[in-house]
Amino acid sequence: MAGGRRDLARFVPVFGYEFNDPMAPPLGSVPVKPPNDVFGFPSASEHAAELQFLFNFGAPLSADEQELAGQMQTYWANFVSTQDPNLPRRVPVWLPYNFFETVQDLVPGPQRPHPFFTFRREHFCRTWQPIVAAEAEQ
Repeated sequence: MAGGRRDLARFVPVFGYEFNDPMAPPLGSVPVKPPNDVFGFPSASEHAAELQFLFNFGAPLSADEQELAGQMQTYWANFVSTQDPNLPRRVPVWLPYNFFETVQDLVPGPQRPHPFFTFRREHFCRTWQPIVAAEAEQ
């Protein structure tokens, strides 16, 4: 998908994020004791865990998570109304993806949401290298 984001970012502002709360309550019906370590090692936030921060599913959120939920709701509302997650209501700055392929690190607590400049390098998986190389040739 990184190629798609890069291609799209040439024409319109693109905003990417990583939801980064390994202590988030599990979204599904399988009880998991945070941090999410169902496989014997911490695996960070589970897929779609951010949805309970955007919608009221009744998940028990800590004070830091409630603050993050409020910021995320503001980002999404701003984006829906202005196509920019930063305006009109102020929240921590979310840089567009096309600015050094930046994603917003949506993290609770003292770190708070912030730009993540090394996402691509930190999440690179060599398994996909032949596909990425073939995509670049097109």
